[in-house]
Amino acid sequence: MKVRLMHPSQDYPLPGKQTPREEALIADLGLYILFQKMSRDDKQIHEMCRSALLQGLDDPENIRYRQEILRDTLENPAVMRKIYALTKKTLDEKRNHWWGISSRYPESVVGSAVNLLEILVKMLREIRSIAVMHGSTFRSRGMTALFSMLEKELQDDYFKEIMEHLDQLAFSRGVLVSARIGKGNIAQDYRLHKFLKKSLFLCNGCWHQNFLSTPGTMRAYPISFAGKGGQ
Repeated sequence: MKVRLMHPSQDYPLPGKQTPREEALIADLGLYILFQKMSRDDKQIHEMCRSALLQGLDDPENIRYRQEILRDTLENPAVMRKIYALTKKTLDEKRNHWWGISSRYPESVVGSAVNLLEILVKMLREIRSIAVMHGSTFRSRGMTALFSMLEKELQDDYFKEIMEHLDQLAFSRGVLVSARIGKGNIAQDYRLHKFLKKSLFLCNGCWHQNFLSTPGTMRAYPISFAGKGGQ
């Protein structure tokens, strides 16, 4: 999904680390004061203002493209503030969940990653709702293309599929893993499998796959991980 609000056909590079030459230019022109006034001490807006001004633009068509979007934002300030507030809130929540993803415990990594994806899915639902409700009030090429893309790509089927994957990642029925015996009777070639809805059933609080109906050599056994032997 390409936002393309700074250029009609190119991705806008994210702000990078400030170079010594840029620092000298900003200090010489006194641009820090301008950035502060433009951003109102918002760090994210400050960085984007710095990046946009330092990269410059000399193509008339691209300048008109950005001016159209600017006019749209000035005519719809409440909608734009709502979009920005939603984006900022999502980024803040993402930073709060990052500690779990950097953990050395697999369960914590997976759990935090799933929670983060749920936050992002909620944000996408809200941003699509905004696009549906207010998309018709925007006239610029950039904003109409963005809202049209949001409505087209963020369909109900898309969210349904994502939630099904997140439900599987909760591992509410356990984890289905296979392996084979290697040299020295050491297990190797571990593989995580997807549950098959029709071939699984519960038995005394445990799950196992029903291979008995199909002739073959494969068998599955529930294993308790309680106690030192299961560590």
